[in-house]
Amino acid sequence: MAFHALREIFVKRILALSALILMTSSAAFATYIVVLTNGTRALAKEHWTVVNGKAIIHKEDGTTLQLDPSIIDVAKTEEVNKAGMGDVKIIATEQPAAPKQAQQSPLGSYTKLRKPTPASTPQTATVAPAPSLASSAGGVEADAINRFQAAFENVALYDAKITSPAPRTLHIELTADTEDQIFKAISATAYVDDRLPSTTRTTVDTVELFMRTVNGGSAGRFKMTREDAAAIVSKKIRWQDYFVQKVLF
Repeated sequence: MAFHALREIFVKRILALSALILMTSSAAFATYIVVLTNGTRALAKEHWTVVNGKAIIHKEDGTTLQLDPSIIDVAKTEEVNKAGMGDVKIIATEQPAAPKQAQQSPLGSYTKLRKPTPASTPQTATVAPAPSLASSAGGVEADAINRFQAAFENVALYDAKITSPAPRTLHIELTADTEDQIFKAISATAYVDDRLPSTTRTTVDTVELFMRTVNGGSAGRFKMTREDAAAIVSKKIRWQDYFVQKVLF
């Protein structure tokens, strides 16, 4: 009897020690997930703090986001973190921030577009007509639409669907499943819209940009004006700040 009692005590102590080790190791590798109201999720080191009216999020990759606290889905954030990561899809934060040169390359590379095919006769050396998913039914010329299409393809965004629902207006839908792809989509749109009047006979006053994740969730919805495009291209506003200030839900 004494032997069985001692064995039971020993087993209980081993189980308690194992549970303590498991809890300690889990805490050491814990990740805090911040969920935005548009469905975007970010890997953070800890709960955000609010400084001067901005939510400060310290991301796992060492960078820091400053967001309007109102775009954080507090209830969903608490739910996800209480449940653990599970099968959560993380947007834009698994990989380290790209080197400075890589961040600067998209805007500078949009003019290095595909060479004209023998059947095409473009009027400029910088843009060739793309196999068009676009329509100029609303009044925006096909040449202008193709410039947007080519710019997206040049930064590996191949599924852009572009239509012109009204004169001087474009509607663009594409998949942007990471922070880098969102940056490229916003930058490409701004660059082409800003340069369009000087390279074609067309001016686009408003670009409706709808970005979605591969699972169909929203990655950001915008109505970009020519003034917005000029501010982004001239770097008067960072694309991250534009995202926070102009995103629609």
